[in-house]
Parts: sequence; C-alpha cells; structure tokens
Amino acid sequence: MRPTQVLLERVRDEWGRVLRHPFPRRLAAGVGAAGFREWLGLEAALAEAMAGLVAPVVPKAPKPHRYVLAQALLFLVEEAEWLETQARGRPPLPEATARLARLRPAPRTEWKRVATEFWLGGSAYFHALRAVRPEDEWVRAYWERRTSAIIAAFLHDFAELADLALARYPGAAAVPHARRVLAGLAGFWDLGLGLLGG
Repeated sequence: MRPTQVLLERVRDEWGRVLRHPFPRRLAAGVGAAGFREWLGLEAALAEAMAGLVAPVVPKAPKPHRYVLAQALLFLVEEAEWLETQARGRPPLPEATARLARLRPAPRTEWKRVATEFWLGGSAYFHALRAVRPEDEWVRAYWERRTSAIIAAFLHDFAELADLALARYPGAAAVPHARRVLAGLAGFWDLGLGLLGG
C-alpha cells in the first residue's frame, strides 16, 4: 500500500467523521447569501494563513517536487483573492476570526509535515464536498471550484509528494499530526455551521 493509504487506514475513524460532517450537507440544503459571504471571508483568512505556512518550505522540498508546493502557494494566493472578491468585503464575525486563529496550524519548517497536512486537508475537503450538490446559485460557483477536475489532478500530484514525505516521516509522529489536521478541519466547519446558522 502507498504511505498515504496506510495513513488513511490508521486514521480511518477521524477521516470518516470529517467526511460525514454536517457542513457540506448544510451548504447543499441552501444557505442565505449574507451568511455565505461571511463564510467566504473566513475561508479567505484561512487561505492566507495556509499560504504563510507553505511559502517558507518551498525551497526545502526535494528539487523534483518543489513545483508542487510552489503550485500550492500560487493556488492559495489566488484562492484568497477570489474568496475575498466573492465575500464582497464582508468579513467574518470577530468571534469566528478569533476561533479560527486558535485552529490554525502552528508555523512549521519541515516540508514533510506541510506536504502531509496540505494533502490530507485538501483531500478531505474535496471528497466531502463532492458527496453533495448545492442548488443555490451563490454556492454553486464555490462548490464547482472546490470539486473541479483541476483540483482532483492537483491533489493527485500532492498525494505523490505526501507519499515521499510519509516514507521519511516516522509513523508515530504522522498519525497524531493527521488526527490534529482532521480535527482542525472539523472545527473549521463547525465555525462554518455557526456562520450559516446551522
């Protein structure tokens, strides 16, 4: 089995809980435009935080794989700008921003940890959202962007980098790290439910 598959098997319960999280279904059921714009503002803040996490480790990854992390950095910068535009200047509520700050991962210098974190969180996001199909026009553009073939190909490339990282990353450290990443995503979606009134 690939190292990424082994890791998913070892965190199967946490992975399953994220995929069953009510936030994606809440999006599909219909949400108000105002609350959704607040959510987009919060997600823009997360994208900026993740860009700050990825940027320092790009030159530290093995040379053949640096482009994957560089692509991730470019994606996060572009995504933050798109999300801010869609939010139309509507920032998230202050208490949500404060809670997001507590959920953000601490800055790391190891490319192995960042690659694993980005692959795991991105994959969970992708698969959970693909399981639903929202009808609201203002949600549909966001959903299509998150579940596109481009994102699927991007995550495929990142899985290869994560396989390389996990091959060098002690399993005893990888498993608790993966659990923290998945718990952080669940907590982020809990914030989303609050903003959407779920």
